[in-house]
Amino acid sequence: VLEKNLEDELWFHGVLPREEVVRLLRNEGDFLVRETVRNDEIQIVLSVMWGSPKHFIVQKSPEGQFRFEGPAFTTIQELIWHQHQSGNPVTSRSGAILKSPVTREKWELNNDDVELVEKIGRGNFGDVYKARLKQNNVSVAVKTCKVTLPDEQKKKFLQEGRILKQYEHPNIVQFIGICVQKQPIMIVMELVSGGSLLNYLRTSSDKLTTKGLLGKNKSQKSLWELTLHLNRNVPRRRKRNGIFRIQKLYSQRSCRQKLSSLRYTLC
Repeated sequence: VLEKNLEDELWFHGVLPREEVVRLLRNEGDFLVRETVRNDEIQIVLSVMWGSPKHFIVQKSPEGQFRFEGPAFTTIQELIWHQHQSGNPVTSRSGAILKSPVTREKWELNNDDVELVEKIGRGNFGDVYKARLKQNNVSVAVKTCKVTLPDEQKKKFLQEGRILKQYEHPNIVQFIGICVQKQPIMIVMELVSGGSLLNYLRTSSDKLTTKGLLGKNKSQKSLWELTLHLNRNVPRRRKRNGIFRIQKLYSQRSCRQKLSSLRYTLC
């Protein structure tokens, strides 16, 4: 019951990795609470910006109460509320004081809001599912990240979500959000019935023409237009001779290989 209540708090960011947490802590006194695993043990961590990001593990007594250096409380919510309202430092050594809770961003979804319907594929990090958003009954695609993957791989998985989050275009699969409230971490995207673009190009190469790929008229959104759109909106270091290369941050493979894990709507 405690864990479910904790998940309802807007300042609780689930299993969001430390690197992502640091991005959210901008001002002195900003804080949030997250979950991590150390030595196969689940731990609750308070992260605070105080000079630099500071991270404090919530201590649990044999009696089941929660504390830092001060008084103990029966719930983590009460402990955080006390630290925030009292203005007392989390620890005397750090001097860190809680000022402003950092609430979940709109793209941080709750895992329980997504119902996995059927497995439709497998990616580098885990299985891919057709799923349903319970809030509006919309069908979506969900990429899952295996719980057993090393932390470094999980970071790369979230990097993919960050890349998709930057773009909104009719020819790019729409990014909806990331589920980080608990394991497994999931990237939620628009469900595209056509499947992988790379597979389509491979299986239909005899039917495709240059004119078709570049678009026949102004009303069509072509692959070439998509390339130009992306080319204008990526850092200069990701351009080479004025041509955009779809480059996943965690891979040094060729552009052809990178396309295999990204799906786009076709003209």
